[in-house]
Amino acid sequence: SMNEIEEPWLDMVREGKWTADGNEKQLEFALKTVDSAKASEVLGVFLKGKTIPEKGSWIEIIGRAGTKAELQQLHSQLVGGKLSEKGQARVLAALSNASRSRNLRPDADRAGVAEFINSKNSEVQVAALGLAGTWKGLGAKFADLAKLAGDAGATSIVRQAAINAIRETGGDEARNALRPLGQTQHAETRSMAVGALAMIDINQAAPLAIAALGATKNEQEALGLWRSLLNVKNADAALVKALPESGFSQDAAKAGLRAIREGGRNMQTLSLALPRSAGLKDEDITLSKAEILALTEAVDKTGNPSRGELVYRKLELGCVSCHAIGGAGGKVGPDLTSIGASAPLDYLVESTYYPNRKIKEGYHSLVVETKDNQVLFGMLESQNDNELVLRNVANQRTKVAKSNIRKQTQGNSLMPSGLIDRLDRQDQIDLFSFMSRLGKSGAFDASKGNVARVWRLRAANHRDQQFGDDRIADGGINRNRWVAVNSLVDGTLTDDMLKQGTNAGRWVGVIGVYAGTEFELAQASKVTLNLEGAETAKVWINKKVVENTGKVTAELPAGKHSLVLRFDPKALPKKVRASASTGTFLVD
Repeated sequence: SMNEIEEPWLDMVREGKWTADGNEKQLEFALKTVDSAKASEVLGVFLKGKTIPEKGSWIEIIGRAGTKAELQQLHSQLVGGKLSEKGQARVLAALSNASRSRNLRPDADRAGVAEFINSKNSEVQVAALGLAGTWKGLGAKFADLAKLAGDAGATSIVRQAAINAIRETGGDEARNALRPLGQTQHAETRSMAVGALAMIDINQAAPLAIAALGATKNEQEALGLWRSLLNVKNADAALVKALPESGFSQDAAKAGLRAIREGGRNMQTLSLALPRSAGLKDEDITLSKAEILALTEAVDKTGNPSRGELVYRKLELGCVSCHAIGGAGGKVGPDLTSIGASAPLDYLVESTYYPNRKIKEGYHSLVVETKDNQVLFGMLESQNDNELVLRNVANQRTKVAKSNIRKQTQGNSLMPSGLIDRLDRQDQIDLFSFMSRLGKSGAFDASKGNVARVWRLRAANHRDQQFGDDRIADGGINRNRWVAVNSLVDGTLTDDMLKQGTNAGRWVGVIGVYAGTEFELAQASKVTLNLEGAETAKVWINKKVVENTGKVTAELPAGKHSLVLRFDPKALPKKVRASASTGTFLVD
């Protein structure tokens, strides 16, 4: 269609009959479709004689679809000191995106951008470090990058960005900078550096990796490093050579076995070497048909679905990060909202123990091997002409430039086999009892959207008090200090969830605990919100305080609305539940 209307559209642009305001997405698509000369002409019409405005999405449009001339202009405004710190970060990210996804960069002195690596604004720092990696250095010295990477006072995001910049620049200097970082006493920095060095030289990284894994404090901490290492081609062979004959950490070995199983990786040698080195017994379980039948009978007799829901929410299992119930949760695995009503119990048992036997259509993983020797596993979330986006088992999105892909193949299930092996027998029975109730009428029916299942929580202290309640509860619940928490399936938010989500139990001087959620109306209507357990809370709807009697009624227009509750931290309710007479609560 764009090819057919290209010339009439260009004429309208030239004559001022088509404007960009409000049509930014259409403009971006058109710029990608027409040839570069016409794209430059179109941008010239809108930007001729002007600085590229920070207002709106012009910076991002140029990064994704602009020509070298517009990138040059962005660069000039950046180094000319004409941008706010927010604008600086956006321009640096746009330049990096153009280079990474379209192999396009301005003819500019790279060293002029290096100063932004030392910005006091962490967002600018991270963006500058990202560009340093994309442009293979910005004239910054490896020693400066290594110093920043090893600065325990810097945020995790900044240290990771510095290490990524060193890795992407590559070569012997990168190896020499990463090796000492891979031996530092700071556990997080060490893991980051070892993972980066592995991508450059897995054989050099393997001994450092085994040492770092052995020093991890628990299975969950080790799992993140294992996932990073096993994304590197031929990592299993190098790690087997570096494993000690005996004495390796059992927690680290268990985490390694779980990481191997994710995506059905075929790493038999490492799978055998890890239990031997850590003194573990073989944890692969094969259930007979009789054993599966016995388990299903136990679920019917002694299963407790309410306890099973708490098992399902355990962090170490990762169920919540991969699966959604009622829209709340991860998007990597199949939605479980109605799994109990649609699948027999023996199927649930077998598919949980052996996920590769029962892979639901559309949920095979994608295995992507890149030209820089990464092997990435994940579900294909989206793709365009320049890149594809994978979502991994940690519910993290990874963008992969198609120009960097060497090979891609269909993998197995992302769910690791043996995931529930170490649960107590009763915990397993309760978990299956919970899953078998999903979608059936009662407390575990999550099919209706009129119940809030995703909340964002925040604790306020005395420093916040000077700004007042209204400043905190102004509806901006997607900001950094608000922590997302999923309710129980029936919409209940417990006092433990309120404490954990806000750190209210550990903070000194907490003066208020806030819980916010959002709902949407298809048309203007009178809405009644039932706030069970929140009768004493102060309530805001769309930034305005409203009277709360356990019910709140308001005439609201069509569109998105915010609901914020404030609780006394010394008298948190045991349970809170919000439901609406009409409309749908949002889960994203």
